[in-house]
Amino acid sequence: FALDEQYLPPSYNFIKGQSFNLGVHGEKVRNFKLATIPHLNINNILTLENQFVTFEKNMRFGIIGNKFLRNYKLPSDWSTLQILLERYEAKVHSPEKRFDFYPRFIDDKIIVGSILLNSQAYKQGLRLNDEIVTINNLNFKEDSYSKYCQYLESRTQWEQIELTVQKEDKQLEFIFKKREVMKLLEREE
Repeated sequence: FALDEQYLPPSYNFIKGQSFNLGVHGEKVRNFKLATIPHLNINNILTLENQFVTFEKNMRFGIIGNKFLRNYKLPSDWSTLQILLERYEAKVHSPEKRFDFYPRFIDDKIIVGSILLNSQAYKQGLRLNDEIVTINNLNFKEDSYSKYCQYLESRTQWEQIELTVQKEDKQLEFIFKKREVMKLLEREE
C-alpha cells in the first residue's frame, strides 16, 4: 500500500527512504516513509492486520501493490464497474525481510535505486545512484541487463549480499544481510 503522508499517524514508528525513478517525463528522487499499520480498514469491507504501508508527500491517490493482491482473486463486475477482492487462501507470512537498498537497471548500468536512510547500508556510505559493479559475483560491467535479470531471479533466496560499488575513481566493497523490516523501524525525531 502507498498513501499520502498526511495519513501517517504521528505516533507511529517509520523508516525514511529514497528512491530514484526514471520515466518519460524525466527523473525524480522520491522521499518516502515506511511504517507498519497494526489495523487497516478499507470501506468497512476489508480489514488487514500489520500491513506495511509507504507514505509519500503529495500522493493524490492511494496505491495497492501486486504483493498485496497475491492472496486474492480479482473478479470484475462490469455492470456495476467494480473489481472485487475475493480471498482464496489464508497464507501465513513470516516477517518481511529485505536488504537495506534496492538496485535498478538504468542507462545500461545497475545503480542503487532506493535505500533506507537509517539503515546499515546508508550508515556505511552507500548512496542513491551509486553504480553497482557486482552483487554476489554477478559482474554488471558486461551484459548488464542479462546479469540484472539473474539478480532478480536469485535475490529472494539470498540472505546476504556482497556488493562492489564504483564511487568516483575507487571501488568500495560492502556485505549486507537481509533483515526483518520491523527491526529497522525507529521513531523519527
